[in-house]
Amino acid sequence: MSGRVYVVQADNTLQSMAEEPFSSEDMLQRFLKTYPDLLAGDQMNPIAPRQWLLISRELPVPDSESSGGRWAVDHLFIDQDGIPTLVEVKRSTDTRIRREVVGQMLDYAVNAAVFWSIDQIKAGFEETVRSRGREPAEVLLVFLDALPDRDPEAFWHTVHTNLRAGRLRLVFVADVIPIEVRRIVEFLNEQMADVEVLAVEIRQFVGQGVRALVPTVLGVTAKPGAGAMSVAGRRWDRASFLSVLEQYHPELAPIAGRLLDWIAPLVSFIAWGRGKVYPQWSPTLMLDDGRRCALFYCWAAPNSATIQIPFGTLKDRPPFTDPAKREELRRRLNQIDQVDIPEDGTERYPTFPLAALSTAKAFTEFQTRAIQSRRDGTLLSYRRTSRPRRWRRAKP
Repeated sequence: MSGRVYVVQADNTLQSMAEEPFSSEDMLQRFLKTYPDLLAGDQMNPIAPRQWLLISRELPVPDSESSGGRWAVDHLFIDQDGIPTLVEVKRSTDTRIRREVVGQMLDYAVNAAVFWSIDQIKAGFEETVRSRGREPAEVLLVFLDALPDRDPEAFWHTVHTNLRAGRLRLVFVADVIPIEVRRIVEFLNEQMADVEVLAVEIRQFVGQGVRALVPTVLGVTAKPGAGAMSVAGRRWDRASFLSVLEQYHPELAPIAGRLLDWIAPLVSFIAWGRGKVYPQWSPTLMLDDGRRCALFYCWAAPNSATIQIPFGTLKDRPPFTDPAKREELRRRLNQIDQVDIPEDGTERYPTFPLAALSTAKAFTEFQTRAIQSRRDGTLLSYRRTSRPRRWRRAKP
């Protein structure tokens, strides 16, 4: 490792800085934790530079539902589009940077997509922030401040959706990226549609008490749509959602349209997703405490169109803080044909096919048993804790 950079100082003298290896892997990891911009999100996508929210360092990765964590990923960041970004750090002197680290990272990605929960990710974020003497809610709001939709609940839901769909970013970081690793990264990035694979080479230059860190992103390919996950998503609406649904599942578009027509006047507004490929919408209430509450999510994708019940966030909203109320809602939903939410679904984000609502009987059961009735335990029981004057109706 050799090289120099030169800094022209204010008095027009030239300061030479020599390239110097990192003294330890931990040193490089600490720099990344303290200065996430070293991941060079502007090089990953110059049009929409990536912004980073550090979730945790050494976050456990389980290989089963019951295991506490077989591995630990060096860093987990999330970008402004809710894409989980797994970062593995190695020094060039570590022989594992040659090829072993690639297989290791793929193990992390496969198991994280299946076994990480959004609660685990949120807990890691909160622990990281509090260890620095700050409040997680404040840090998250600052991160979301530049986004069109500053809703923390919607952000975490997007993270969960991306995780379960396997939409991830894998980043290898080292002071020198070997050529064989670079070739593997480029190959994987070409072949994997929903996973972005990159390498970041961070070189260190030191001289006269000054340290410079120079990151370079490697592995960005010229494939069609490369880096698409890094481009800010569109804002969907009724027409575009139904257009996509008609393309994938024409028989289901009337059901989604009817669902929109019915639910829109009953909630504060319809929140339209910003996904780049697959659209979604959610009927949303504004609660007295200023938080939003999505009652359910409706998704359209080539292989399925689904309704998702966000028990994972509902459990933080009364009356569903009571496990018995969540269980009651689960049982009501399961009375509809083709709906089979497991018992542990009341802690998660279960889905059922939109096609389950294709008959008049099933649609009415969804309306009356799960959404709107005179009893507590339906989703619109939130009306009793919301101020109607704060509601605003949205056009369906």
